[in-house]
Amino acid sequence: MLAYKAMAVVGFYGKHCLSNFSDHAIIVDDQHYPTVEHYFQTMKFVAATAVADDVIDNAISNNSGNTINDNKDNTSIISNNEIAKYIHHAATPDEAQALAKRYKQYRRADWSDVKDQIMLLALQVKLETHTDIRELLLSTGQAQLVETSPVDDYWGIGANCQGLNRMGQLWMSLRASLLPPQ
Repeated sequence: MLAYKAMAVVGFYGKHCLSNFSDHAIIVDDQHYPTVEHYFQTMKFVAATAVADDVIDNAISNNSGNTINDNKDNTSIISNNEIAKYIHHAATPDEAQALAKRYKQYRRADWSDVKDQIMLLALQVKLETHTDIRELLLSTGQAQLVETSPVDDYWGIGANCQGLNRMGQLWMSLRASLLPPQ
């Protein structure tokens, strides 16, 4: 007879302390961020081109006398540094995320290549800063950590529970680094 041992699973989402939206501030490069989500969303615009090339090209090709601040949907073109500042100082992590979505066309070009490293750094800082996070993470033992987001199939498991769960994977990697070698 075969015996199966069920793997323990710890799910998290929303304001759970393993979530980016939890009220656990971090300091990176001497900058205070109210949450990991504030930091992560801000980093989408740091080191990116100041104004999207297509906006500049469009303004030049129109040659209508309009300035770069005039565009078809009546929104001002702002620099990536200004966008980053707005996100950094957003009142809530939800607002930080919404602002980043609003300005996603100005996101840094290398974002897909660097987002996992940026998230890992943020989680490491959170772990080093907050002993409650470290204790909770270690208390999960060998459980699989799963971000149960119903809408995010990259960082979480998504609506169909088939997502990549990168957030859970990063936390499990950090947990493994805290444990003595076996």
